[in-house]
Amino acid sequence: MSRFTAPRKALFVRTLLVRTPLLRALLVRTLGVGMVAAFLTLGGVVLAPVPACACSCVPTNPAEAFARADAVFVGRVVDRASKDRFPWESTGVEVWTFEVERIYKGEVQRRQEIVTMESGASCGLELDGSGPFVIYATHDSFDIEPQRDQYAAGLCDGSQPLTAEVERSLAAQAPAGPIMPAGSVDASGENRDGVSTPLVVGLGAIGAVVAAVVGWLKLHG
Repeated sequence: MSRFTAPRKALFVRTLLVRTPLLRALLVRTLGVGMVAAFLTLGGVVLAPVPACACSCVPTNPAEAFARADAVFVGRVVDRASKDRFPWESTGVEVWTFEVERIYKGEVQRRQEIVTMESGASCGLELDGSGPFVIYATHDSFDIEPQRDQYAAGLCDGSQPLTAEVERSLAAQAPAGPIMPAGSVDASGENRDGVSTPLVVGLGAIGAVVAAVVGWLKLHG
């Protein structure tokens, strides 16, 4: 049978700690170190950045991408700028500026800004070079909220380099043909109103000659 009961054991331990300062200090230090280690471990779990997850997209084709988009255009990249959203996030957003060449859907500016996640792992745009690209854009997305004159686009929206196959799909989705941005001139030399640029220049030159002749006749008539 044990020599000490539970109450007498507790009294013995307390008496030993009171009468032995070195043992008491060692116990306090051990408990303190343990608490600090537990706190740092918990803090590391709470404050550690969440690892980025790979983007997973549902396969889509140009026709489906066109139907889902609020704006569709062909353009070239002229600028890219990074922008942090929140200080605790490991990735921010980027603003891509496109020089628009043709508009197939929606209201698009001559120079259109597209907001996207800056990493392809976060479903941001992944387009190499300057283009031309076909961009399928939306007014908003799950991750980002563009400003009034901007659109959002990402890896899963279908934006890609312009190819002959994509051009055929665009022609089928917009049979009336693309809209040219204000002030732009297409390859045939026609502006967005369908008037040939050489014709405009020629009419202007004829008008100048007529005005010169009329002025000479008035002076010598």
